[in-house]
Amino acid sequence: MYQPIDIPRNKKFGSNYWEAFSPKLNRIIKLYSDLEYDHWLLVESDPNIKEFCEQPLRIQNFSGKSNRQSIFDMWILYQDNSEQFLEIKYQSDLHKQRVKEQILTQQQWCLKNNKKYRIVTDREIRNSHIRLSNARLMISFLKNSCNNKSMIVHLNTVAQIIQLKHKITIKQLKESGVSIVLWTHLS
Repeated sequence: MYQPIDIPRNKKFGSNYWEAFSPKLNRIIKLYSDLEYDHWLLVESDPNIKEFCEQPLRIQNFSGKSNRQSIFDMWILYQDNSEQFLEIKYQSDLHKQRVKEQILTQQQWCLKNNKKYRIVTDREIRNSHIRLSNARLMISFLKNSCNNKSMIVHLNTVAQIIQLKHKITIKQLKESGVSIVLWTHLS
């Protein structure tokens, strides 16, 4: 539905730049911070997310006499076909005037265009080190087997198990009956 906006890297934007292969999208994605990368790991391993796009849309919002522009960090399409625009921020940055204006611009645009909007902070993204670590490991397995559709199906099953149990180690996952199929494919 959306195509990522290519943003030139500079001193202010993209100092922690990542390019990664997304099995869900079957393409290389570009992420402009370590926090965006960690968030992508969770998005990629979430079976409730059907599709997403990084840097999906540049918006303009006229507020009073000023014209503000902003680019969302991510758009997500869920399995139930609901969609949401996201802004990914460090909790400590939310008090900064520039960030407040950016968020207000995005909120107003979403309200005006009847779109769901959410701010995702480092506290939410990094609240479960185990889930993040497991997602990182699962993505690394896919890196070398990105065209294997059955692998992706098994990883989605594993992701569903992880979501249900909330905290599970890779060792526990490997020892579970469902993951035997996954580990057989990885061997």
